[in-house]
Amino acid sequence: MDKKAKKIKINTDLIIRTIDDKREFDCEKWGQNRRLEGKKASKFEWDDPKKADGVPILVREKITDADPNIKMSFDLFSLIANTKAGYLGGDITRVYSENIKDEVKNKYKEFDRINYTKSFLKTLMENVSATGNTYTLNFLYNGGVKIKEIKNYNCLIIKDKKTDEKLYSVIYSYEKDEDKDKIIWIYDNTNVYEYTYKKSKNKQTNNSIILSKQSPHGFTKNPVIEWKNNNKCRGNSEKAITLLDTWDRLASDNSTESATFRQAYLLLKNMGLIDEKTKKEMEKTGVIIADSENSEAKFITKDINPEFVKLVLEYVWNGIWVVSSSIDPKALSTLKNATAFQINQLFRLLENDSKNTEMEWKKSLQELDELLKSYWTGLDVNSISEYDTFEINYEFPRNKPKDELADLEAILRAGGRLPQKEIFRRSGYSEDKAEELAKLSEKEAMDSLPDLDNENL
Repeated sequence: MDKKAKKIKINTDLIIRTIDDKREFDCEKWGQNRRLEGKKASKFEWDDPKKADGVPILVREKITDADPNIKMSFDLFSLIANTKAGYLGGDITRVYSENIKDEVKNKYKEFDRINYTKSFLKTLMENVSATGNTYTLNFLYNGGVKIKEIKNYNCLIIKDKKTDEKLYSVIYSYEKDEDKDKIIWIYDNTNVYEYTYKKSKNKQTNNSIILSKQSPHGFTKNPVIEWKNNNKCRGNSEKAITLLDTWDRLASDNSTESATFRQAYLLLKNMGLIDEKTKKEMEKTGVIIADSENSEAKFITKDINPEFVKLVLEYVWNGIWVVSSSIDPKALSTLKNATAFQINQLFRLLENDSKNTEMEWKKSLQELDELLKSYWTGLDVNSISEYDTFEINYEFPRNKPKDELADLEAILRAGGRLPQKEIFRRSGYSEDKAEELAKLSEKEAMDSLPDLDNENL
């Protein structure tokens, strides 16, 4: 081990305390990343839906064939993240000013070729939209700069409390088994330090952290970058977790109830003499006649109010898209569950949310540009001339559905100049309903005209 490593003053006690304090956060974010991958996470805890293994319904168990326990799960968690990634991160474009020379552009082309940058950023956007934030690590590989994602439960950044300057970036292995030794990598502006964190089995003995390796990482800036969904680091999918789980459970419970009702009977005992023909008719509707000396009449199941169930499910479903600032895919695809105006309002929510993400990402992209510049102009054997990274900008073109967008814009442009029926049709009503509303609107307009006396003409 390099002797110089001992001279580096890294507050390892602070780092270990911070990692230990993040354990609950790590467990939560680990579970959310598992949701995004469609996998089960940790054991479901009823008092904290964020730690659910996908959705609560996945932990339910079917006891017997006579006791159905239907499990329904809509993967809305990843759908919300996919929608945001497709809308905002689908085609992030780098734009150069006239002052950027070709040799710099060629370096970026090489970087994009090695890392498939557009695809990488779209995937990164999906993960950020789901869980609120993530990190990337840049490293040197075969003479080029590689970039890879570090999940938010495997990374933390320690900053100076006064200046907010980045002191260290810490990458560690998140293990559910707390007894295992942890490998910790600490990055500063020039070096990476590898530590082994040994957890003491004896409560009376302190945990130990041992430096095993130190080496330059190849940049003159810290190579770990944080990417945020917003300044609160909250994901679009994350904000709607309780509603997502509620909807899945309601759908599952009501499907189970329906299955139970189809197998349920009304049992009637000692109801007097009933002819065989009536008995057969009653059996078809789920009624059993039992001849007995004991007088008894009871339902084997309970009633259900379908309108109430429908109302609650719709309320939760609509809430999911409002809370997550996303678009209801059913309304967008059919225009039957929402008018064009309502969809336009949802796009407004998504657009406002996207602007916040765009501002945060431009800071991260600027940090990435500065990092690449530090290598290309200083440490690369084929170094390039000095340039200003502020001469490089990024555009985030929106990806709206073109057909629906065209309709919405046509309505806004045309205003009242469109025929009344056409306005209703484009607002989401069927052809017949649009015609009916147009006629009603015309009649109301005619009725509102003042009556004129023929003598005054």
